[in-house]
Amino acid sequence: MAFLGNKRTIFAIILALAIAAGAFWISKKPDVKKMASGVNITPISGEKTAIESPDSDGDGLKDWEEKLWGTDPLNPDTDGDQAPDGEEIKLGRDPLKKGPDDLLNSSSASSNDENQMSDGAPAGEPYNPTQRITRDLFASYIQQRNAGLDPKETASQVVDALLNDNPAAVFKNDFSLNNARVTSASPENAKAYINGLAEISDKYSGQIKENELDLLTRLIQQSNSEDNFNSFDEFKIYARAYEDAALEISKLMVPQTYISAHLKYLNALNNLAKINKAFSQFMSDPVTGLGAVQQYLNESKNVKNALLTAGVLIQKDNLVFKPSEAGFALINLIIALQ
Repeated sequence: MAFLGNKRTIFAIILALAIAAGAFWISKKPDVKKMASGVNITPISGEKTAIESPDSDGDGLKDWEEKLWGTDPLNPDTDGDQAPDGEEIKLGRDPLKKGPDDLLNSSSASSNDENQMSDGAPAGEPYNPTQRITRDLFASYIQQRNAGLDPKETASQVVDALLNDNPAAVFKNDFSLNNARVTSASPENAKAYINGLAEISDKYSGQIKENELDLLTRLIQQSNSEDNFNSFDEFKIYARAYEDAALEISKLMVPQTYISAHLKYLNALNNLAKINKAFSQFMSDPVTGLGAVQQYLNESKNVKNALLTAGVLIQKDNLVFKPSEAGFALINLIIALQ
């Protein structure tokens, strides 16, 4: 379909599918004075999915699905042929083309169309991987949606298929026991370590002004509305903060008993730096960006689990922190995470 060649629509489609698949989770920060890390590590309590979205014009298509098709979410009959957009989709008709000659077929959204080149781009249009990926994604969505599958399930399967067919790089852990500066597991060493960890985390957490997934969603929507598809430089600032925090934390003397939690936390921060770099280039490499969304969720859990493990060790060591000590705020955060 011609509108798929429009870059703004391409990213609206990708964003809509990502949201529909439950990729973008909204959570709140723990109600404590300071965060141990800029990443929002509150346990995920719910998701915003496409199936919960409204159908503003009552035409049978959710508003997010209107983005997929390029139809008007406030006009039940976008092409003005007296048939609601949702009904046309069910009947295999093009909601953007007046009837009667408006049937959709596989060539409408695949690379087999006689008006398309073998790489999937329409004749006369410049080809790029994002267009090809989006055409494949859109074709798959059409097939599953017309088969009567649940929109949420359909979108989730399509995004999974997109990532399986176009695997994004997985960010590997860079820190191991070989990099750790290990010391004896005395209460004094443990307290010094926790205070140091808290000080460094607090130092850089102020640079993370907004949950990354909230920010990513907002920036994509803003780019679509302005037809501006430059890099998201805000994420470069976040990436540097995570990098610097990880570097400083890696220099701490770590009690033997805290090594496992230390490495989990350290690698999570370092991987979050890589993830934020991927987010900064989301508009030029959406596949890596979508893959980074899932890894962001994984690393957020790693941060949380590392802190909870540290909390168990702190309790076991009977460590006590004064309000003036950095470790005091970290203890409050750990309690809030439990």
